[in-house]
Amino acid sequence: MQRLRDLLETHPNIEDDLITHPFPASMMHREADIVLREFEIGHERLIRRKIARLGVSFYASRDYA
Repeated sequence: MQRLRDLLETHPNIEDDLITHPFPASMMHREADIVLREFEIGHERLIRRKIARLGVSFYASRDYA
């Protein structure tokens, strides 16, 4: 998020809308110009670069588990 903030401060004319939902935006249909995904989609011809490694944890109460 620090890099995103730096980018927006350096380029104030960039409009950013952070949208989170389970359905991936299609860059082919111009639904987004930049997409951050936790998974790889092979059918779109994109320039891509791995920018981070994410960990996943699951939590539950003792009663639920």
